[in-house]
Amino acid sequence: QPGKYDGYIIGDVPADAFGPENLKLLANRVRDGAGLLMTGGFHNFGAGGYSETPLADVLPVAMSPTERTPPDEIDPTLQHEGQLQMLPTALGLQRFIMRLDVPEKSVQRWRSRPPLSGATRLQAKNNFVEVLAEAEDGTPLLFAVDARPARVAAFAGDTTRLWFTHGMHEEHQRFWRQMILWLSRKDQEAEQGVWARVDPRNFPPKQVVEVTFGARNEKGEPYADAVFQADVKTPSGEVLPLSAQKGDEHGIADISETATP
Repeated sequence: QPGKYDGYIIGDVPADAFGPENLKLLANRVRDGAGLLMTGGFHNFGAGGYSETPLADVLPVAMSPTERTPPDEIDPTLQHEGQLQMLPTALGLQRFIMRLDVPEKSVQRWRSRPPLSGATRLQAKNNFVEVLAEAEDGTPLLFAVDARPARVAAFAGDTTRLWFTHGMHEEHQRFWRQMILWLSRKDQEAEQGVWARVDPRNFPPKQVVEVTFGARNEKGEPYADAVFQADVKTPSGEVLPLSAQKGDEHGIADISETATP
């Protein structure tokens, strides 16, 4: 349903489980701006028949109808076997999803996690896709693309539960929390106590643009009783007050002085 969710995560579920109409609706939600992640498994991506669905146009990895596998079978050629230590790429160290610490400490924290148990063989669809994580042998594991208005990702693994069962509860929670915040375009909000977001960031002159803003406590929870005062500074240096309206957990205002870049 339009506006129902900010993001969607599909696990090891074949396309037939959704049916054509639901997949069409889901693709429409992604085009509207909802985030989408598909994780690894035996019956998703090409093996699950997604190459012949509307999601093939939005997922960031290549898929083929020849990869489709019957529900009661497993195609080992589509999987990486054995243990795969998940590590951030040089690009991944710069991205919110993979950030555990300052860059020089982040890699070591990733190395301390138990390796994934296998992964799905995936490759980027095109040069616009970013590879944020890989195994030590260079096997790509996490693909992401900011295809405005939506963010989409493909994660080759599906055994991050091993981090949790080995006592790394905080690390497990942080990865998935950051993934979900990134998918739903709330990553900037999560990093600051007081935040403001302009959407879209690029727009034609004189277009009225919405800005949302909020405040969170040290636990990341929004202040329900916050009062906001918002101003916009024009390129000439003039400061103009905005008429802020209170939403459920944040404030909203419109910027109309957009004639000059």
